[in-house]
Amino acid sequence: MTQSVLALLHGVAPGLESAMLGSLGRAFERHGQGIRTASFTRGERPPRVGHGIRMVVVMGSLDSVLDPDLPWLDDELRYLGQAVDRGIPVLGVCFGAQLLAAILGGRVEHAAVPETGFVDVTSADPAGVPSGRWYAFHHDLIRPPCDAEVVATSAACVQAFRHGPHLGVQFHPEVTPQTLQAWQTGFFGRSGGVSAADSRLLAEHAATLDGADTDRRTDRIVQGFVRQARVLSAA
Repeated sequence: MTQSVLALLHGVAPGLESAMLGSLGRAFERHGQGIRTASFTRGERPPRVGHGIRMVVVMGSLDSVLDPDLPWLDDELRYLGQAVDRGIPVLGVCFGAQLLAAILGGRVEHAAVPETGFVDVTSADPAGVPSGRWYAFHHDLIRPPCDAEVVATSAACVQAFRHGPHLGVQFHPEVTPQTLQAWQTGFFGRSGGVSAADSRLLAEHAATLDGADTDRRTDRIVQGFVRQARVLSAA
């Protein structure tokens, strides 16, 4: 299978890449799209934009887009800016959605109340981004660019937006029990790993997460994203 999708990971311990991609990784493979991973946080240099990469997925991070001292952030922003300029579809997840919003002219702000755990999401496009309970884990929120389409919301914030071929989702469609377990042991930001309190919450949530249901709904998100990318590549 050709590795046509580049997934950018942040602060992920080696060997946990597949667990971190979770349902998203499996969905892309079901739709014929192989994934390679890279991480600016490890000092890795991804393939040059346009060299065999048809889609980019930007995953979550324990760091904040608003942190001016992240040593790798400018390099990743430049890379994603090049992808957007070339019309390569970008799927941003949580931190990745915030980066995407910032690149496209939106804003990122600290949330008054962080979302951690299962949140009820209402979608204006259930076929592309299903409504229902999704997993959230974020302290910042998105103000999408004015020319973006707001696709889904929760009581607290925008949960998904679309801008041309690009899609940002604030929640985590990738999470499986294994993903949440990996977050506890192999997910790091500039200040270290998840807190002890968050680790306990993640363990509780992993025990109640319906992985099969997440797989089904995540597949719909990926199916629509891949379909749009194919339309663009055929144009």
